[in-house]
Amino acid sequence: CLLGLVDDLLGDRSVLGFRGHLGRLARGELTTGGLKALGGGVVALFAAAALSEGWPDLVVNALLVALATNLVNLLDLRPGRAAKGFLLCCALLVVPASAHLAVVLPLAAAVLVYFPVDVRARAMMGDAGSNVLGAVLGLACVLGLGWQARLAVLAALVMVHLLAETVSLSAIIERVGVLRFLDNLGRGGQ
Repeated sequence: CLLGLVDDLLGDRSVLGFRGHLGRLARGELTTGGLKALGGGVVALFAAAALSEGWPDLVVNALLVALATNLVNLLDLRPGRAAKGFLLCCALLVVPASAHLAVVLPLAAAVLVYFPVDVRARAMMGDAGSNVLGAVLGLACVLGLGWQARLAVLAALVMVHLLAETVSLSAIIERVGVLRFLDNLGRGGQ
């Protein structure tokens, strides 16, 4: 949350994506997005270390938490989109697993209460909020999904992130009818 808040308040919006932030880091420049990526990676590694058995498990779990965190952050470009993405992912990944619902249920309840304000663009959670949603989603996957399911989710997250480096997720959402419908749901014509 704190790393996201720093990026929200001080971030340079001319640098985008992992490639942009890591490219700047390679040239010796630390952007707020680079700080968020490095710090978020450390947090994800720390969380995964407490829940993993062996190196393969640690790597998969850390990547799940880190990439889930960034996925919700990638969605937070339109009102209500990050909240919808978080709730949809919870419904698809966490609830069917029936394990560790206590990790996401309090946050999901808070998101439902906050949602009308967000979807009507009266407030925006920004990176501070979207990072928390994504991290909790990743943590719930680590805690509630088996090895093969975690690998499948990780593969999907990697594909989305690779796609997001070359194509706008907003453009994809606009082109796919069901995604466009879900994205606009609740905005009241906005």
